[in-house]
Amino acid sequence: MAIVWMMIVWAVMIGIASFAVDYGRVQLAKTELLVAADAASRAAIGALPGGVTAAQDAAIELAGKNRCDGIAVVLKRNEDVEFLNYDRYSGVSTALNGSARAGANAVRVTVRRTSARGNPVKLLFGAVIGKSECDVVSRSTAAIGGNPGYLGVSLTRMFDNSRFDAYNSFAGPYSSGSATSGNLLSNEDMELHDSARVVGEAHWGPGGTLKKDSGITVSPGPLTQINTVGTWTPVALGSVASVNDNSQITLYRAGTKFKMPKSGATATFPGGTYYFTDFEVTPGSVVTFSGPTTIFIDGNAAIEGVVTAPSQRPYMLKIKLTAKSKCEINNGGKVYAHIYGPEADVHHHGGESFGSVVSDLLCFRETGKGHQDTEGSTSVGSGSSRIQVVK
Repeated sequence: MAIVWMMIVWAVMIGIASFAVDYGRVQLAKTELLVAADAASRAAIGALPGGVTAAQDAAIELAGKNRCDGIAVVLKRNEDVEFLNYDRYSGVSTALNGSARAGANAVRVTVRRTSARGNPVKLLFGAVIGKSECDVVSRSTAAIGGNPGYLGVSLTRMFDNSRFDAYNSFAGPYSSGSATSGNLLSNEDMELHDSARVVGEAHWGPGGTLKKDSGITVSPGPLTQINTVGTWTPVALGSVASVNDNSQITLYRAGTKFKMPKSGATATFPGGTYYFTDFEVTPGSVVTFSGPTTIFIDGNAAIEGVVTAPSQRPYMLKIKLTAKSKCEINNGGKVYAHIYGPEADVHHHGGESFGSVVSDLLCFRETGKGHQDTEGSTSVGSGSSRIQVVK
């Protein structure tokens, strides 16, 4: 009996030791592989302008400068380096093949230590209980660009004394005195009327037309028709109408309707994913989300107060609009967010948005303003881009 019990205890002790030692070793290996994948994906997308082969070479070289479990990381050129079309708004990636790879805006690198490759991570105590090795895989996707600018899929139009420009939220809050060149776009038609001003460049689509009054300013430009247009995936609600964080909104919410009062109220809510069929922030009110937030709006949004993320950083707040939606930023209202609704309408009638907008109709009237946050953005013309690890 003593021998039997000793064998049982020994097996349990080996299992505990395997969990403590081998599990830690595997997790460390996974982290080391992720570091290598991050470095390789960034290097690949940065080298892509030089061609697919140059991007693959850069990924292989950077990965090889990293080690996992004491062994240099090795990539297979055509298996481990993938070229993608990445939609940062939907998070969907489409793999590209052949010559299409040269037009990729993202690269995914997969780093493997597996038995199929002949290099799994060896286990010390696991071998005693019949598990001598473990497969470990890490992936990283790096993409070019953060937001497209301000775009109306069917029509972009400006009236009155409206203004469009850009700034970089990493450099600090927006200031008209230090505004930089933005990127105003339409997949189809563009109308620029009255005394509207574009600080930056403006482009309308290949099948569209331009209407421009003599009092319009587009500086430094150019104001040109583009040859190609982007494709924009409609907002899909999925299960968000029933699975969301609405319970964290403890004030001013009635079911799926949210309305801040006119009393100059302020409220801060946790970051999360929210779903509303009506979203209203009245004059003088301020609502802040304390962490990364996505708001789905399947109805109307009327913003005459302020909607923001911490420190007025647009990248922390995404507003997604369905085909049912119309978003109005009016009468001094301010929104710091990336607004995405390629089947919806977004109006600035005396209000301002900071970040980016993709909508079917993009409209500015009165003193309405759009301020593109160029942190991570890519210009159609001469703008710069940033490389970001997105997955």
